[in-house]
Amino acid sequence: SAEAAETPVNGTPALIEAPAPADLEAPPSRRVRLAWYVGIAWLASLLAVVGHGVVWLDGFKFLPYSPFVHVDFEHLGFRTCELSAPFLYDDDALLILPMVKSFIETGTHWHTERMGSPGAAELSPWYPTGLELYDFPVIDHLHFAILWLLSQLFSNLYVVYNLYYLLTYPLTAFSAMAVMRYLRLTLPAAALGGLLYAFLPYHYMRGEGHYFLAAYWLVPVSLVPLFQIFRGDYPFFRRESGVWRFRPFTWSALGQIALGAATASAGAYYAFFACVTYGAGGCYALWVKRNWRVVASTGLVTGLVLAFGVINHLPMYLYQAKAGKNPVADRMPLEAESFGMKLPQLVLPINEHNLTVLNQLKARYNTVMRPAQNENMNSSLGAIASIGLAILLTMFLFPSKRGWPYGPLSFLAGFIVLFAIIGGLGSLFNFFVFAQVRCYNRFSVVLAFLCLFAVLWPLDRFLLTRTGRARHWRYPAFALLAALGIFDQTPFSWFSERGAAQLQKQAAYFRADEEFFAEVESIMPAGARIFCLPYIPFPEYPALNKMRTYDHSRGFLHTRTLHWSYGAMKNRDADAWARHLAFDRFIDRNAEETLAWIMYRGYDGIFIDARGYDFVKVSSNDVMNGGHLLSRNIQRLAPPNAPIRSIAHPSDPDQVLLDIRAYREWRRQQDPVGYAREEQRIREWPALTWLKGFITYNPISENATPIWGRGRASAVLMNPSNRTRTFDFHIALGVDSDGEFRFRIDSPNIEWLKDGQKQPWSVSFTLDRPPPPSLGLRSSEGRDNDRLHIEWRSYRIVVPPGRHTIHFRCEAPFLYMPHDHRPVYYFVRDYAIEEVGVDPPVDRDPSNWRRR
Repeated sequence: SAEAAETPVNGTPALIEAPAPADLEAPPSRRVRLAWYVGIAWLASLLAVVGHGVVWLDGFKFLPYSPFVHVDFEHLGFRTCELSAPFLYDDDALLILPMVKSFIETGTHWHTERMGSPGAAELSPWYPTGLELYDFPVIDHLHFAILWLLSQLFSNLYVVYNLYYLLTYPLTAFSAMAVMRYLRLTLPAAALGGLLYAFLPYHYMRGEGHYFLAAYWLVPVSLVPLFQIFRGDYPFFRRESGVWRFRPFTWSALGQIALGAATASAGAYYAFFACVTYGAGGCYALWVKRNWRVVASTGLVTGLVLAFGVINHLPMYLYQAKAGKNPVADRMPLEAESFGMKLPQLVLPINEHNLTVLNQLKARYNTVMRPAQNENMNSSLGAIASIGLAILLTMFLFPSKRGWPYGPLSFLAGFIVLFAIIGGLGSLFNFFVFAQVRCYNRFSVVLAFLCLFAVLWPLDRFLLTRTGRARHWRYPAFALLAALGIFDQTPFSWFSERGAAQLQKQAAYFRADEEFFAEVESIMPAGARIFCLPYIPFPEYPALNKMRTYDHSRGFLHTRTLHWSYGAMKNRDADAWARHLAFDRFIDRNAEETLAWIMYRGYDGIFIDARGYDFVKVSSNDVMNGGHLLSRNIQRLAPPNAPIRSIAHPSDPDQVLLDIRAYREWRRQQDPVGYAREEQRIREWPALTWLKGFITYNPISENATPIWGRGRASAVLMNPSNRTRTFDFHIALGVDSDGEFRFRIDSPNIEWLKDGQKQPWSVSFTLDRPPPPSLGLRSSEGRDNDRLHIEWRSYRIVVPPGRHTIHFRCEAPFLYMPHDHRPVYYFVRDYAIEEVGVDPPVDRDPSNWRRR
């Protein structure tokens, strides 16, 4: 056999491997193999469709108590849900759906013109024309390509979206079965493994919320190069006349290149897991085989995935080289401690298990007091794979000379657990090397494949070697295991009307929004721009009162011609303006000024979702939702001859669109000169964005949230006009520790007016927190870092048109102990930018500055 083809260089004989199960029977014909693959794909499709409630038997119910099944023969019949509404219309599905819509309509998801609109078209030379995902890269290009192909067959976006999700079940079953056949399981055993792997709890728990994570069908295929190395068949090498030769241009090598490209294009997490598994498995193979070809093959397959990963990220690199690095997607090493794998979540029953006693057992574990309970609840392996995990971990803890498959598989299983578990090797990797991959609980999908194979290998051999009547139980045994596995791995809501009811509920929300936004689009002209309130940063922001994070993206999904302000990338220029309006202008509930800023900016309408607002006091005895109050006060500003038209949501009065076009034209006619002056002032608002090296720990709020700075950091000041302008730049810098902090602020293109003379803006100064007023060196709480020292500094600067980088450098005292893994030394408590020589004049009282 291939795995026993070599003898280690030390002269010891290779381990004699037992024959694989598939080697114990005659090879099946091509027709038989095809029938098995088609059959397992068809069965997986049927189970996915019926299980999710896309098609269900009305009048038939599973019950958690005796008689466990209820049949209403009078109403018995099949019903179907509508595929033209997404199965999930909430949470992260509203993040992925706009990307899919943009890719299908325009051929790219990196840029979406109708989201993130900064306002009038005249602003386009300075602001992005729409949402740009370069700071938040999604590199699932393989999945996007498949979605595009499906869109050529089906015109409805949501049909395509739902179909691909359903297709991930047969695709996963097919690929897992094919790899298990490659590993020499018989057809029925491989089919069972493919079916159980496709219906891991991980699959449906991710669902359409984690749409691309649920499409893990390429994971088994990505492990094939490692299995080849374990079995002595080295990628990019060929044995000719007893001699191994490097052959990078064979069909096999081209296949390896294609697999590397596909692995890197099917999700960053799975590409990372593949590389980590290659590295660990390569080390094991090198220890066992003592062969340099192991190192070369492992390095080549890992390098391919990394190289194609860089290519997938190329748009991000090119954009950030021009616009600066935005830390919006930066992860912290400590997040690996929160989202790591938990061993109990791997082996305990799933949530909502079909057996009430097991469901109660899991509920006892999932208490609110238990720490680190998050998406790692999605990593349950199921009973059969848990047996495989017990086998592999036992072998890992009690090592001995083992050949294929248990030698390498037990090592890989043990390594994955040690790497991905909370506080494991992955935490050290994130701290010292790379922190962008944080959710190590997702490694469970790789572990599950190894565990299923570990169970099926001996079972397949055992059933195949039976003689007499016992041999006839082989196929019934596999069928029984398939039924028990599906029963164990799917929740109680599957195969019942509960799943169908959930789909109908989501479809009802979707249809109500479709009706509302269709009415909006019929009233507003093509190309109209809508400003969304309340302001919610994009992406990844906590829910705001009763409003979910990505609810504002619904306007884009249901319209074809309107442009929406929501979707401007966090920390970029358009987002800075929207945040300034929301927190610095709306803070006093000044409806007139809020409306003016939106109107002068070039927006045609205002969409207000009152679910995102809290209640405010309007009189001594009355409170009112802030969104409804704002909507009412804005409409009261309009005269009878230029009303602000209101369009209410048909099923949710908390959502309303205000058409401000008539009011805007009335204001322009009343004072054309004054209108033009205000329009210019607001459209030329200078945006200051805090990019690489600056960190905000807390969600953005109405309060002046501190912005912490590293030793070297960059901000960008944009002058969105065609003339050089003079500003007074005020900034409050602070430290929270004793010692001398040395600062330097400079910019290559901005000049500093000092004593009436222009010179390059480059200033140096120190901040040194004075000792506490008490006699002791420490405060009453016993710490010396609970007092903040803040100093205001002001500079008159001359700024040419365009974007200009401001460099901040800080040297901390030698004994300074940073409170973060990143060397953050200081914070920006507040800042203000005011143009010199324009109305209103600069307010010289720092207590009144609020990041203007």
